[in-house]
Amino acid sequence: MAVNASLKFTQNAATPGAGLAMKGVTGLTVTVNNVNTTSIASWQIDLVYTPPGSAVAVATPLAFNDNGNTPSATFTPDVTGSYRLVLKLWSVINRAGNPDDTDIRVFAVPEANGLVVPPAQDFPAPLPTPASGQPGNKANETNFSGQAFGWSGDASAGLMLSLIKRVDAITDGAGKLFATVALVLGTGTMPTTGTLRVPHVNGALIVGRDQGNTQDVNLLRWGANANNRLTLGSSVVTDLYYNVATGASHNIQVNTVVEYTFDAAALTMNGNNLVMGAGFISSGTTVAAAGLWRVVASPQGIIKARNFNNTTDCFLVYLTSDLSTFSDMTVGDNSANTIRTLNLGATTSIVFQSSASATEYTFDATQADWKQNSLINASFYSGTGTVATTGLLRAPANSTVISVRRSDNGANDIVLSVDATDNFTLGDANATTWSYAVGTGGTHTFKVAAATVATLSATTLALTATNLTFTTGFVQLGATTATAGTVRFANAATLVTRNAANTQNIQVLNLGSSDELSFGDSTQGGNVNYDVKSGQLHNFRVAGNVEMQLSGTQLILADNDIVRTNVSDASATAFVIRGTGSTASNNSGGKTRIDGGRRAGTGNYGATSIRLNQDDSTFFNMVEVTHLANARRAVSLCRTADLTTTELPTNAGDLVVYLGDAASLPSADAVGGIVFYSEGAKPGWRFQSSNVRWDATNATTASAGANGAPPANVQGYLTWTINGTARKIPFYAN
Repeated sequence: MAVNASLKFTQNAATPGAGLAMKGVTGLTVTVNNVNTTSIASWQIDLVYTPPGSAVAVATPLAFNDNGNTPSATFTPDVTGSYRLVLKLWSVINRAGNPDDTDIRVFAVPEANGLVVPPAQDFPAPLPTPASGQPGNKANETNFSGQAFGWSGDASAGLMLSLIKRVDAITDGAGKLFATVALVLGTGTMPTTGTLRVPHVNGALIVGRDQGNTQDVNLLRWGANANNRLTLGSSVVTDLYYNVATGASHNIQVNTVVEYTFDAAALTMNGNNLVMGAGFISSGTTVAAAGLWRVVASPQGIIKARNFNNTTDCFLVYLTSDLSTFSDMTVGDNSANTIRTLNLGATTSIVFQSSASATEYTFDATQADWKQNSLINASFYSGTGTVATTGLLRAPANSTVISVRRSDNGANDIVLSVDATDNFTLGDANATTWSYAVGTGGTHTFKVAAATVATLSATTLALTATNLTFTTGFVQLGATTATAGTVRFANAATLVTRNAANTQNIQVLNLGSSDELSFGDSTQGGNVNYDVKSGQLHNFRVAGNVEMQLSGTQLILADNDIVRTNVSDASATAFVIRGTGSTASNNSGGKTRIDGGRRAGTGNYGATSIRLNQDDSTFFNMVEVTHLANARRAVSLCRTADLTTTELPTNAGDLVVYLGDAASLPSADAVGGIVFYSEGAKPGWRFQSSNVRWDATNATTASAGANGAPPANVQGYLTWTINGTARKIPFYAN
C-alpha cells in the first residue's frame, strides 16, 4: 500500500483530526504527527513560515528520521498569526529521491478581533486541490473547521469571508460608510451613541504619517494618561491651525459656558485670570528676546490705568529710550491728576536689582538690605522711641544696634548691642569667631574711664596694672596644643621668667620632644622650691597612682625602692644618707635611723638589711636586722642571704647576733684591729699572725706538756684551734 501524508495537530489534548488546519493559542506546545504509518520508511517535517515578530525560527527540517515510520515534531507558538508546516514521506530509507507523498497544513493563533492572518503561501507553493484532479492533491492548507476553500466558513471562522461580511455590513455597496451606521473602533466597553464610537483607551485615536515618512504622528488622542483627556496633535506636530471665516470667532467653553473668545482683534476672557507657566506676552514686532512681557524699544506706556475721576490715563510702567545708547523704565506718573502715592507691596520683600540681575536692595517688613552698597546720608535712625541725637547711626537705649546673618542663614548674630544699664556688648555668644583688625604695625587699645588698661599688637598683649582673670576659659599657647586644661601648651613648649636682675631668662617649665616634663633651669637661676601648707603632702604619682609622698617629717614610698642610677664612668660616687647636722654651738647632730616596716597583729617586724650589689640582681647581705619569729630577733652579719629559721631555729635566742661562716679564712693580720669570723659555726679571731678558733667541745684530760703537768685541781680544758693545731687550755673550778 502507498504511503499517505495527512498531517495532524494536537494542542492541550485538543485536535481537529488528520488533514485539517487548526486554530489555537500562544504559549502551549503543539504536536505535529501523521496518523498513518503504513509503508513509511523515512520522513521529514518542515516549519516553513512563522508570523512577523515571532521568536520561533523557520526550520527545514524541524524534525526527520532516515529509518523510521512515525513522523512527529513539536513547536510552541508565541505570537498571533499563522505557522505553516510541511510533512514529507518516503517509502525508502534515507529520504532518497522525491518524497512519495506531501501534506501542507497551517496552525493559526487568531488576532484579538477573531480574524486569522494567513501565512505567505510560497516556498513551497500550495498543493493542488482535489478539484484539480492532479496527482498529490490535498485539501486547502487553511481548511479550518473542514471548509474546502481556505477563505470561507461561517462568521466565526475569522477568514477572508468573515472580513468581507463585516465591511459589507457598514458600507452602501459603493464602498462608502453609511452615515446612519455607527462606526465602532477597538474593543472593550463602547459608547452607546455617536457615529464614531471608541472605548476609553490610553492611546492614539487618529494617527498620521510625518512628511519624511519616518514615524507615526498622533493627531487625536482620547483617554491619554488614563484620564478623560482629549488631545489634539502631539510633540511632533509643527503647526496646529484653528480656522474660522472672516468675522467669526473661536469660542472655548468650560462646562458649556464660553470662557474665552478669540477673534481677529482681541482675546476676551470671561472674568478669568491669565496664568502663564514658562511662556511670555509679546507686544510689537521687534521685541525683547526674554521676559514674561516683551515689548519694543520705542518709548511707550507699557501699562496704563485710568485715573480716579476718569479724566485721563496714568502711566504705571513707562519705557523711554533713544534707540541707541539707553533705555529707561519709569514706574508711576507725576503728571497732574495722576499718581499721588506710589506703594510697593509684597508678602515677603521688595527687591531692587541693577545690571546682571544682581540684587542690590531688599526691603521687607523688618529690615532694608543694602547688600554691599553704600548708604549715603547725614544720619540714619534705627529703632523706635528716643534715639541718640548725634552720630551717623542713631539707636535707642536697650537695643541691638548692629546684627549680621550667619553664613548658613540659620540665625542672626549680634555685632553691637546696648542693654538697659548702658552696658555695650560687641559680638554674640553664638558667634564662632570674632576678629578685631588693624593695619600692619597698628595696636588695639582698651580703655576704662578714658584710661588705657591694655594694648594688643601683632606680637604682645600688654596689661597696664591689670590682672588677667579667667573664669571657665583657658589660655592656649602654640598651634597644636593640649585639648584640656586652663593653660594649654604645644609640644616642646617652655615657660620662661626673667631673673631678678633683669639680665637673663630662666626656664621654669619645659615639655621636651620626648614628652618629658622638666622644672627649673639647668644653667640659670637658683633653687626650685616645692611648697605646701603645714600638715599637707607632696604626692608624686606614676600612672595616676601615688608612689611617693613627702611631708614635713617623712618621705613615704608606696612599696618602691630608692635606687641610684648606674653611671658609666670609672668609679661611681657615694650615695649618702645623712642625719641632720647642727649649726648651733655645742649642739649634738641628729640621729640617722633606718626602720623596718611595721607589723600588723602578731606578724614579724620588718627586717632591715645592708647589702652589697653585684649586678642589680645578685645581692649579698652584710648586715641584716631581722625578726624571724616570736622572741627571735637577731642581727645577722656576713650571711650574704636573708637569715631564716633554719639558721636561727627555735630557742636559738632573742636579741642575739648571728655571724655567718667566712667564705675564706684570714691569712694576714688586720691593721689597727682584729678580724672576727665564723668557721663551721665556730667563732674565730685573727690577731698577731694567728687564727684562733673556739671549738665546740671541752676536754677533761690533756697530755702533759714540756713545761710539766698542770696542777692536780684542773677542772677541764678549753679546746682552741691555733694556726690549724688544736690546743687545750686548762680551766679550774672557782
